Amino acid sequence: MSRGLTPTIEAEFAKKNLVPLLFVEVQFVSGWVRLWSGIGAIVWNGQTWLGVALPNGTVLGSISQLQETTDGSAQAAALSLSGIPSTAVQQVLNECRPNNIANIFLGAADQVTGAVLADPYCAWSGYTDVPTISDSGDTCTVTISVESRLVDLQRAREWRYTNEDQQLFVPGDIGFEYVGALQSLSITWGKGAPVFPPVPPGQRVAKR
Repeated sequence: MSRGLTPTIEAEFAKKNLVPLLFVEVQFVSGWVRLWSGIGAIVWNGQTWLGVALPNGTVLGSISQLQETTDGSAQAAALSLSGIPSTAVQQVLNECRPNNIANIFLGAADQVTGAVLADPYCAWSGYTDVPTISDSGDTCTVTISVESRLVDLQRAREWRYTNEDQQLFVPGDIGFEYVGALQSLSITWGKGAPVFPPVPPGQRVAKR
């Protein structure tokens, strides 16, 4: 088995004829939007996915080529949806936020019944960027760039060894409680303590 494919999907992909399916879910402000590459609504993974294909053969959604590299660098994918009324552009912009989650699943359908075979696998997972709008009059096309999760490796970590950050990870832990006070604490270092009993006059104390 390769890349986590189920035996059913792997066997289907090896056939000469294949009915591929794509599922896309994107997190927006008001909730998740779930779309698939077919016609009408379909239920998979306990969720309802809306089709981006029309009976006349028009396909409103598209996905750019998914690329992988051997050096582990983060690659981006582009999700596009056309046919959106121009009057809804502002609503689309209000719904989109950077760094929301987006997932792309690749699967297959049974060639006789059309049912979704178990189980589509996650071919891409990443974070959304700001959308771009292409207006063509009455309708527009919205394209959202999705950065691979590998982009996390390029981001600086902003956690600090402070009590506030520690509470986010382990609430109630007081290991960093006095870190803030140390910033203004004055400590005399290297000054020896008084010698007892007193050293007789003329006698020196050997330094350690």
